[in-house]
Amino acid sequence: METGKQVSNLIGHTSYVATARFSGDGKSIVTISNDLTAKVWETETGRVKADMQGHGATIRGLEISPDATKIITISGEKSLQVWDALTGKIVIILKGHTDAVNSVCFSPDGKKIVTASYDSTAKIWDAISGKVIFDLKEHTDIVYFAAFSPDGKKLLPLLLIIRQKFGMPQQAGS
Repeated sequence: METGKQVSNLIGHTSYVATARFSGDGKSIVTISNDLTAKVWETETGRVKADMQGHGATIRGLEISPDATKIITISGEKSLQVWDALTGKIVIILKGHTDAVNSVCFSPDGKKIVTASYDSTAKIWDAISGKVIFDLKEHTDIVYFAAFSPDGKKLLPLLLIIRQKFGMPQQAGS
């Protein structure tokens, strides 16, 4: 930003890029595209470090672990894919939601993952084993977003309650 000059050009996706994020250390950029892939790029050179392929639907979101070793992608599918950020290989597939997943977030220590879904649940997963630790089912509406507090001890699930108040139609998650 100091010079205003372009550092690198990220060329490699075959469709538009929906989201791009820097890793916590700033050494990598992760992108998701409408071409059903995610890529990890070297920030300084623009070289592709990992090419993640395997979703059967458009990738709608991503999360990078605090230590930048794992990436989670979500799509219109009911599962999430956890990738090794260095190799681009799938490490775990998180299965358990009965409708599309809206958001995903790592805990600050990277040991847990929280997801929010159209199935009106939020789930907390073990980031190593991929097993569900808590299944928060008491919601009566779609859970659009969930996040951990900065200390990792609290959880914030966000429901779109105004949808009911103002008569907005419910959207299908898949």
